[in-house]
Amino acid sequence: MSRQRRNFSAKFKSDLVIELLKGEKDLNTLATENNIQPNLLRNWKKEFLNNASAAFDDKREENLKDTLAEERKEKSEYAKKVGQLTMQVDWLKKNLKKFVDLTTRVSLVQNLLTTKELPASVGAKLLDINRTSIYYKGTPVSEEELACKEIIDHLHTDNPTWGARQMSAQLKLRCYHGGRRKARRYMSEMDIHPIYPKMNLEFVKSFAIINLLFSKLRKHLKMP
Repeated sequence: MSRQRRNFSAKFKSDLVIELLKGEKDLNTLATENNIQPNLLRNWKKEFLNNASAAFDDKREENLKDTLAEERKEKSEYAKKVGQLTMQVDWLKKNLKKFVDLTTRVSLVQNLLTTKELPASVGAKLLDINRTSIYYKGTPVSEEELACKEIIDHLHTDNPTWGARQMSAQLKLRCYHGGRRKARRYMSEMDIHPIYPKMNLEFVKSFAIINLLFSKLRKHLKMP
């Protein structure tokens, strides 16, 4: 069982040292009476004698004021520097998020796992990404998926109007299993979209205007 460390007040130390300096009792006797180690009392005596001149120093208060003023100045400079660094970090975080994509930011933090320049959690916080994303490893693309995407690419080139339903049917004819949702997902990942004939909006707009004018004319002529 470990012994509890004792704490001694400044008055207790000074009283023992003064009694030792009187010479009425030797060092070992005083140490035994007060249940302390002789070396500890010897160190207190040495420290007391080294600092005894401070009691007669007329400039002690002035020196203390200068020391406190210097410490305040250093703290003020540190606070100013911390404020500047905080502003710089905020600016960097804002612009990195704006101009650097998520994949690049994740790669930067993943490099910290190897370089150890910063803790990965700190890097993730600075770059504003989810820490769990740096440990994620994607599933490799299967050979079947690559083959299906290649077929879809060729089919879209020859038949740009075909959608996910037709692509799914064509994949099944080639012995690749997968429904319309899978075909739609492959097309979306490849940024392939069917080309449909679109409505002529100018014609619709002109027709609406003509219909409106005819309605007004009919009201004016009070036609049924």
